[in-house]
Amino acid sequence: MNGIPVITAKKSGQTVVRATATRAGFPDETAYFLLYVVDGSMLSNTYLTAIGSIPDADRQNPVIVEGLTQAGELVITAASSEKPTPVNGQLVITPELIERLAGNASKTKLAVKQALSENRIALARELIVNGEILPSSGQNEYIFKLYKDSLVGRKDIDYITIHAGDAKLVLNVATADRLFDSRTVIVIRLVKANNGGFHVQFLDAQGQELPNVSSNIMLILPANQTNATHTSVFYSNGKKAQPIGGKFNPSQNGMEAEINRSGTYFVGENPKSFPDVDDRDPELQQAVQFLASKGIVTGKDNGNFEPDSLLTRAEFTAMLVRAFYALDETATESFSDVHPPQWHHPYIASSEKKHIVEGYPDGTFKPDKTISREEMTAIGARYLHEKKHYYYPANPEDYLKQFVDKETISNWAKPTMSLAVKQHLINVPANKRINAREAVTRGEAARMLYRLYLLL
Repeated sequence: MNGIPVITAKKSGQTVVRATATRAGFPDETAYFLLYVVDGSMLSNTYLTAIGSIPDADRQNPVIVEGLTQAGELVITAASSEKPTPVNGQLVITPELIERLAGNASKTKLAVKQALSENRIALARELIVNGEILPSSGQNEYIFKLYKDSLVGRKDIDYITIHAGDAKLVLNVATADRLFDSRTVIVIRLVKANNGGFHVQFLDAQGQELPNVSSNIMLILPANQTNATHTSVFYSNGKKAQPIGGKFNPSQNGMEAEINRSGTYFVGENPKSFPDVDDRDPELQQAVQFLASKGIVTGKDNGNFEPDSLLTRAEFTAMLVRAFYALDETATESFSDVHPPQWHHPYIASSEKKHIVEGYPDGTFKPDKTISREEMTAIGARYLHEKKHYYYPANPEDYLKQFVDKETISNWAKPTMSLAVKQHLINVPANKRINAREAVTRGEAARMLYRLYLLL
């Protein structure tokens, strides 16, 4: 678990393990796991057997459904892994290689979905297909040559994970067209740095360094979860290092962050705290510390976070741009009320370019205007839908009827609000009032963004 052996198998078979999970702001939960000890080639059969062992009463439990979804995705990944031979020191990602990975993945995905359906387990989201490329390990330098026609236009695979020793690159196939832009080839060079991180270079077909690429690539750096709350991925281009976010992924044993610039990336501690959240509930404390350590939220000039202050559109846009790794310092904006050197200019310009927060029909952005609860929730839920393929509930009223003031929810916001309730991006408060069109606070935004971050 997280790289630490907790069970040693003596022989093939199965056993039941009892475990208690702790998470800030939530009561401890005890669960029982049925573990199968098998040969790697039996992974798919083991998964199918495990599905059949789920008690009927648990087959619609959201936690169990998500666990089976993630396990099914691991089965698909295992079936679509390949170790190609380098060509002139480069690992070349050809259309033929991707075709083989996608073909194996598609067959396994169909089998997983069929098994879930036969056992009356309804998925809350689409299964994500990830193919893996495994070059030889133990090197200090890795060079990957990507061809545009290998990735663009594919609908049968979502991600390609390329291993580089103890680091990994994850390519989002859906954004490959933007990644390559007008280029037909991109070369990525990773060199292990002395601080345990990696120097990443993006190159064109002629070997010239590109300062940045047009779409993000996920980089996973080795790390442990000893203090993931205060840990961040840092970026340096020879100047002062800056935190850029990152989330610990226990299944990968590493910190994952999205990158688009050539430079050095490493994992480091960056603890942040604010005295005015010390007396708040544990989850809010955790959320603010977690997001602040990664540079996603910042305090005020007085050293406090001010969780009860109303959130402005500029503040929320800056949070989202940082959280979604969308900052583009070359971006320009078209709003009549946003100009440099205002602090929020680069964030609003990046937001406009990446279509994160929209402006108003009159050509303004209104950076100091507050943001409503349904607007905040809609942005979070849409990102969950687009990034992790969660389905919008077909029956939104089943989730919204919990609010005694559900009539305050605008019609346009009902699908996103119902998804947010279903996936616990927001709570149903004790008074059961959503106050959908009222302004939200900085603390509320931090809490929702923290929960969203953990789900992505």
